[in-house]
Amino acid sequence: MKALNKAGAGGIVRNKNEDLVMAFAYPTHFYTNNFSEAYAALIGISWCCDKTIRNIEMELDSMIVINMIKWMTRPSWRLQNIINDIQHKMHQKNVTISHCHRESNGVADALAKHATTL
Repeated sequence: MKALNKAGAGGIVRNKNEDLVMAFAYPTHFYTNNFSEAYAALIGISWCCDKTIRNIEMELDSMIVINMIKWMTRPSWRLQNIINDIQHKMHQKNVTISHCHRESNGVADALAKHATTL
């Protein structure tokens, strides 16, 4: 059963051979789906930066969040700081961002759902 006003951010980090390096599931307060997606992106890219990983390929299943990160859409006030942090970290490292379909993002989605129970 999903708790009211709870959401989750989940993601995975893989190496160039597609092997799992790290997975995460963090509970968050529910604002919007875009907030959860952006927060998950920030957690993943922050972990990679802390581990001095370079040449990062970030995949998100939200074109809205991707467009915010790429400066194609203006973020809402609630997302502004998260988007700014992601952009700052992207400039520090060699990061590319691309869209993946929700069907291929099943593990991250499952982790996000699991986070609502933590």
